[in-house]
Amino acid sequence: DIAHVKGHHLDLDTPADSDTAYRGEIIYTFIFRASYGAYSEAIKGEAQRLRRLGLSPWNWRNRTYQEVVLLALVPALCGYFAGGLAAGVAVTSMVIAKALVEAFNYFQHYGLQRLPGAPIAKHHAWNHMGAIARPIGVEITNHINHHFDGYTPFYALKPEPEAPQMPSL
Repeated sequence: DIAHVKGHHLDLDTPADSDTAYRGEIIYTFIFRASYGAYSEAIKGEAQRLRRLGLSPWNWRNRTYQEVVLLALVPALCGYFAGGLAAGVAVTSMVIAKALVEAFNYFQHYGLQRLPGAPIAKHHAWNHMGAIARPIGVEITNHINHHFDGYTPFYALKPEPEAPQMPSL
């Protein structure tokens, strides 16, 4: 997800961050807002990157469009090799997977706020320390470390007891 590191990690918990759920926002509204925001940010960011290189945003090097083509290939290949039902199952599973990823974002940042330009601190992401949530979330529940360094592998994320603790299983 191109917009995740280039957008969400920079704008974390600010009004510009489409991946931060507002206080009182229901999860279904958030999933649509976050998805639209991520795709919009990715398209704009890639257009800027390509223009800096002297290329058109429609150039084949546009990573957003490459992602869309690759994502479309999954149900297309399923449909070609296994029929329409398989293509439908592939699309359904992709939609469910996207909703689950956005649900994780919803719970990791719900209601948190940061002034634009302020440094990212431990209180800018919820931690989920539950014995069930941690393995299911593949340690992304130790979320603030992910924002301190977005390239830290999941197995190296450390629990932060000083971060806000979300009640969880």
